[in-house]
Amino acid sequence: MGSTITIKNDSDKSASGVILDIVEGGIVMGWDFTIDVGESFTQNCKGLTVGNPYKLILRTGKTMELVMEDNEKCLEFYAFPIPREGLRLLVSEIKDSSVLKNFELEYLCQKILPLVRIEDRVSAIGTYNKSFIASELVSYLQLHGVAKDDNAAVEKCNVLQEAGIIIPYHSGAFSNSGRYYKLNVEHEILKELGALKNLPSNGIRSHSHLRFYEFGPLSRDTKGLEGWLEKKSKLGYWQKRFFRVLDDEKIGLHMAYFENTTSLCSRGQIPLKFMKMVQMTDPRNFVFTIAMKPRSGHKSYAIRAPTKEACEEWLDELKYYAPRLSPYDVVRSSPLGFVMNEEMIYNFVKLLKSKIVKKDSWICKRGDKVEDFYLLREGTMGIYVRTKEGKDQFYCKQQPVSVLGESLFIRQAGPHAPSKASCKAMEECELLVLTKKNRKAFLSQYPGVAGQLHNLFQSSINSLIENIAIFKELSPADIAKLKMGFCYRTLKKGEKLFYEGDIGGEFYIVYSGSLTILQHDNQAQKDRTLNVINKSQYFGELALMLDGIPRTATVVATQPTCLLSLKKETFQAFLKMAKMEQSVFMRQRIVNTFKTYDIPFFEAIPQEAYDDLAKEAEVETFEKDKVIFRERDVGDKFYIVSFGEVAITVEGKLIKKLKQGKFFGEIALVVEDTPRTATITTTRPTVLLSMHKSSFAKFFEEKPEALADVQLKIAGKKCQLRSVIYHPNGNQLFTQFLKSQYADESIEYWEKVRKFRKWAAEKDLTDSSEMKMVQESASKIVTRYIRPDAEMKVNISNKMTQKIISAVDAGQADAMTFAESEEEIVTLMSRDKLGSFKQSKEFEMLMSLVGSYEVDATTMTKGGKKRGGSLFEIKLHDAIQGIMTPRPTRNGNNESK
Repeated sequence: MGSTITIKNDSDKSASGVILDIVEGGIVMGWDFTIDVGESFTQNCKGLTVGNPYKLILRTGKTMELVMEDNEKCLEFYAFPIPREGLRLLVSEIKDSSVLKNFELEYLCQKILPLVRIEDRVSAIGTYNKSFIASELVSYLQLHGVAKDDNAAVEKCNVLQEAGIIIPYHSGAFSNSGRYYKLNVEHEILKELGALKNLPSNGIRSHSHLRFYEFGPLSRDTKGLEGWLEKKSKLGYWQKRFFRVLDDEKIGLHMAYFENTTSLCSRGQIPLKFMKMVQMTDPRNFVFTIAMKPRSGHKSYAIRAPTKEACEEWLDELKYYAPRLSPYDVVRSSPLGFVMNEEMIYNFVKLLKSKIVKKDSWICKRGDKVEDFYLLREGTMGIYVRTKEGKDQFYCKQQPVSVLGESLFIRQAGPHAPSKASCKAMEECELLVLTKKNRKAFLSQYPGVAGQLHNLFQSSINSLIENIAIFKELSPADIAKLKMGFCYRTLKKGEKLFYEGDIGGEFYIVYSGSLTILQHDNQAQKDRTLNVINKSQYFGELALMLDGIPRTATVVATQPTCLLSLKKETFQAFLKMAKMEQSVFMRQRIVNTFKTYDIPFFEAIPQEAYDDLAKEAEVETFEKDKVIFRERDVGDKFYIVSFGEVAITVEGKLIKKLKQGKFFGEIALVVEDTPRTATITTTRPTVLLSMHKSSFAKFFEEKPEALADVQLKIAGKKCQLRSVIYHPNGNQLFTQFLKSQYADESIEYWEKVRKFRKWAAEKDLTDSSEMKMVQESASKIVTRYIRPDAEMKVNISNKMTQKIISAVDAGQADAMTFAESEEEIVTLMSRDKLGSFKQSKEFEMLMSLVGSYEVDATTMTKGGKKRGGSLFEIKLHDAIQGIMTPRPTRNGNNESK
């Protein structure tokens, strides 16, 4: 059973208890316990088997003896799965019994109700709407391993009947009989767990119109795979049998066929692990064949379905377990299937010939004249491209269904277009070959297909890839190489591309068609549509960066759809071959991240500048449980969570978890040598956008005012003076503060010499008139701020004073004459005035204007106060509010640096 149960004694007496194994007898190992008042008992649940019955006896006040007393609680229950984080119970809750009972009922509902076959049933007595038969359910529970025999199945169903979850049409305990029952859909547990759903009237489940479906993400489930089919006997007779897909410890998933819906003894099994191929062999009569693997001990089976829909549904479900595709499915799954109807596909298949290529044999070499068209049915091919040095370099693998020789369908390529790459069999491969003669025969029979295939293989796909945002910077030559790495994938209407939770490994572009992205909403308990993906759109780019990422949604085709897919390893090989960085391709995602997520200190940056900002960012990928940085490390990067999740811990204690769109490490961008105040660790595979402080500064080289705004937002009271005086409002308020101190000459001097430096740098000092203007302007500055009798004399060093006066008096002033004094005056103001300015009402007003953001109290207590910055809480003085209405304070993301 795993995990742990903790019982806390919240009564006023000591408590003792045991758990008894009803099946085996005796006390379950480790479950004989005594708990003092206020204390807790924790035990691993490995001794409890999920689904087995147990008895819990709990007594307060005395030592446990197996004799029933008034102060004792006895509760029988079926063991249920314990959450990974464990289960915590109070003695009072156990004595109340409702908590354990609810866990038990939820487990039994999840195991039993999805197997209930509900429909309107007619008997000699009358009609029973939305009902099920007890004996059918008892058989289902045994066949699907929920109960070991009739008695165990009946006992579990009786628990649900006593709780009012299943209701008999006639009184009496649940029994293995032909009695009719219904689900109490108004029961609170059922309303929380799931709902009845209608099923297709024609298909695998055509005999059953309603099923109980648990709320949760869509998933591949074999429990409902059942129905009446006909199996061809050895003598050639068709025998009607009830087929089910069941799971067994010995043979695994298998198709079992029975005489009727209540029989427990199957007439035979077809193990899915031994299936080699399923294919439609007689479309008119809805017959399909299951071919078994050689030496499996099983023959092939011919199956006839009652309808075309049922036949197609069984085929679609079974193909998932068959490693080999039929020729029909190879063509239908290839891009050819997207432009051909069913008749065309069957006729095309008749023209194909099988060809076996041994391992390490070349299928074709670069430059060879191609006359035949190939479809890879089985095996793995390696694609090799020519390097600049003239060598064949491995590029990528291609697996079924891949095509070779598609240039034969491109008009301008000519009848014998040379191969653009070399192809080798990496293992024994089977190819389906369309010869030149048969190709001409097919196109003669269906002339309209030629134009469609030309558009598919040439102009449409090239232009499609070129217009994908992440590939826009590629050259035509790189586009041609990247195209070789794409595979085709076609979907029928309603077909699932993947399910929520499936492990992702491919990036997709929609060539044609449409798909819906569905995600389960746990709160609303329903699937909601996140997006609709149409032609020329793409999705799954995270799969190009990370291995083992679970899909966050289910994707289903809403109409016939053709996709181009690209695997991560192929993309990485292309980057290496093209000598490109991953961040170049992810730039659009970076830009979208900046636009989508509310990052308060990026407010001052116009959105049109995000492209330039994205060039300074990097995409970093991390597996689960990787440390990004540790507490007390010196920070030099800022991070945004683009995908995944990270945990913030301080001194080993979890403070918070940050998901997509949150950010951390921002103080490192603006405060020198600042230590990290927390450890950041990934909790799952994660993609981060990072920006180094040097890259951040580079972006703002020409935008000092914007940088000042960002620095003030981030650093708060830890800000430096330059952030204040470069900010328009900061300069104004700092000047106002200095005037109140009768010390505004320094800031006035700094502004004058800064303007002089920029102005003089544009002058041509070889021109006498411009030289004269520079000298006159420099002389005015010296007279007002530097000479001994200056009106606004600044407090710079004597050495600096003499150097400037000498240069100006000699007529040698230039743009850099005051540059050193400019730096010196900032240092003096920072030393003498910045500290007192940060305690002033002017500084409070500045913080309110720039919109400094805050973190929560926990982070502040655990280390935030050491750094200031985003922890600075704005509290405007009443007097300031009368002067100016500030913008609302922005709330940050509660991150550590």
